[in-house]
Amino acid sequence: VMHRVFPYANLNDLSFLECPSFIAGVTNPVFEGNTMWWDMLCVLNLPEGSGQCFTPEEKAKDDERRNKKSAAPPPPSALAPEESSDDRNEAKRLDAVFISKVLSATMLGEEWVRSMFRDFTTQVMNQCLVSEDGSDFDLEQAPDAVRKNYAANSARASTFKTSGNVGSLISNPWVDIDIGGVDGARLRRDLWRLQVAEDLSNNETIRIFSDLNTALKCEEALQVLCNLLCEASGGLYPIAAGLLHNQSNVRAHAVVLLGRLESFRSTSPCVGALNQFLIMAYHRAS
Repeated sequence: VMHRVFPYANLNDLSFLECPSFIAGVTNPVFEGNTMWWDMLCVLNLPEGSGQCFTPEEKAKDDERRNKKSAAPPPPSALAPEESSDDRNEAKRLDAVFISKVLSATMLGEEWVRSMFRDFTTQVMNQCLVSEDGSDFDLEQAPDAVRKNYAANSARASTFKTSGNVGSLISNPWVDIDIGGVDGARLRRDLWRLQVAEDLSNNETIRIFSDLNTALKCEEALQVLCNLLCEASGGLYPIAAGLLHNQSNVRAHAVVLLGRLESFRSTSPCVGALNQFLIMAYHRAS
């Protein structure tokens, strides 16, 4: 039996489907939806210590029941009052574009697709964390595409901020890590600004890189940085772009940060994922 057991199955290797019978352990919900791949499905809820078992027929009935519940129109109070018909249409269009990109990227592997969804979620969560008075981030500094995404997701962010889950939103992702007294919530906003702002002043850029250099010294802190800068949205590009800045202070901070990232086994692959031009600039500068 053991040669038919696949405890870590994923979309990158579906060879186990060629076995006449098998037991596979998966985390990707794609497997759950492909009822042709299995005769018995066990869905585990590990936090609650529970689970459910389905045959394909039972799974189809369960999906139908769930779809009927979700098909009910939301009450008027569930929609943000500032959301217009144009905003909803634009949100649907952008969601369709995103899903199209995801489907096009499936050949790059499961981890890349996960990264795309993490990045999408991070963008909305960043929007939830930004102060409504604009003191955290001037949207006028962002490219037109970012402003459109911001407007399209405004209702989604507003709904989340008024939901019961808002308490799970943490403005400081380094809350349990020593980052040298630097304000973690501000550092997160600064990272977002590095990603999307087109016209940061030299003084502001120097301050941001200086704070990053001061705060991110241990492996755990650098891991949080890599999680915030998802590979699907460019990865460490905002940091590596500092190698080409016109201010020597920014270039020096960028070299130090990339050197630290490269020195740890868990974060080194993020440096290696940069494009070859930036890697060459880094090696020359260091």
